[in-house]
Amino acid sequence: MHKRILSVLYNGKMPLWVFWALLTVVYSAIFITIEFSGTPFSSFQGFLVIFSQWCVVSLAAGGVLGLINFNRIIFAVLFPLLVLLSVAVAYFRISMGVVLTPVCIELAFVTDMKTSMTVISPQLIASELLGLGLAGFIVWWRWEKVHIGRRLCAYIYMAMSVMLVVLPFAVKRISAPVFNRLPYSLWYNIDQYLHNRHNIEEYRDTFDDVSVTKDGNAPDVVVIIGESLRADHLNINGYGRCTMPLLSQDTAVVALPNITTVPFHTFRSVPHIMTRADSVNTEAAFTEQSFITLFKKAGYSTAWLSNQDMLSSYAYFMHEADSLLYGNAVKSIYGFDKWLDIDLIPHLESILACGVRPKLVVMHTIGSHWWYKSHYDDSRAVFKPEINSRVLSDLTDEQLINSYDNTIVETDYFLWNVIGRIKGRNAVMIYISDHGEALGENA
Repeated sequence: MHKRILSVLYNGKMPLWVFWALLTVVYSAIFITIEFSGTPFSSFQGFLVIFSQWCVVSLAAGGVLGLINFNRIIFAVLFPLLVLLSVAVAYFRISMGVVLTPVCIELAFVTDMKTSMTVISPQLIASELLGLGLAGFIVWWRWEKVHIGRRLCAYIYMAMSVMLVVLPFAVKRISAPVFNRLPYSLWYNIDQYLHNRHNIEEYRDTFDDVSVTKDGNAPDVVVIIGESLRADHLNINGYGRCTMPLLSQDTAVVALPNITTVPFHTFRSVPHIMTRADSVNTEAAFTEQSFITLFKKAGYSTAWLSNQDMLSSYAYFMHEADSLLYGNAVKSIYGFDKWLDIDLIPHLESILACGVRPKLVVMHTIGSHWWYKSHYDDSRAVFKPEINSRVLSDLTDEQLINSYDNTIVETDYFLWNVIGRIKGRNAVMIYISDHGEALGENA
């Protein structure tokens, strides 16, 4: 039996399905594992949940490898390219915590060549050369040592590959974790970037015929779009915990606790905030210009400061502003390091210091987005115990609520810093969250 296996591996031809299985294992063990690196869990059950996700992503990756592997000429062209791209994505994730997103792609196009070259290090070049060498050996092995076999086997092989590729498109529950990880992320993020560009370049003429009166004493306006913040978790609205210790002492702060939102996803809620859309006229959220254009017509300089990824539903509004600046352009919900709104403050300072015209600044924050622990500084973790696992079944209600409330303490600190930058100016700050957050009430 052992001699037969050795004969297949070294003297004879390896069956295509064996090569496919081994290739999938190697690719997944390297690149998919790196994609999952740092994912927190606190129990063996939590580990099994994450491992099951790893297996699903690996199977989907196996489908892609299976398709390009069927023809050795196609494989010789596409596999080295896939390895080179995968090595780059893995390298930047490990070395810099950079995750591939549509914003990363946009920044790559607008960044000058000199700046772009600063991220190309000897370590990256060495990693690419090593990956290219390994890919070359695998291509040679596929060319010389692998055979397809009988026609029926080839049909079964192709059917399995196609099924695995189609799986994340057919099963919505697994689409997000698959599409946001290699190798699908290479296609998915480019597709999202192109979709965003299409929406950005769309022509909208909502306010072309609207007359605007300019005021020589117009105030600066800072509009902050929060994320997943619940009004009933603010002590200024009667919550039992002191989640806003700074703003609750500011007599100039006015709270409006009874404002509600119709959409409960950022994709739909932000366009509703920016336009005249409401529960009756929902399409206006995706066909109209925003209030940014009205401010521009009134003589304002406008800026959008973003601490979230760009989504197609509000990409148009982001580029409607005169300036677009990112706080954490390389962050993703599939990363777990700190991702804080306070990082937007230097951008706000630079906008306020520039020119003499009145200013409109829209700040889109990460706020209380899940994974909560990434969105508050450890010094503001006043409620404990905190979450310590990405797997919800590992967590208690107390951990969830504590960490969620800590994000609000962070928001309080962020808003206090914004107010500090506009105090003494003719200015107003408006904060509105896009939607609330479920904390297990209906579980």
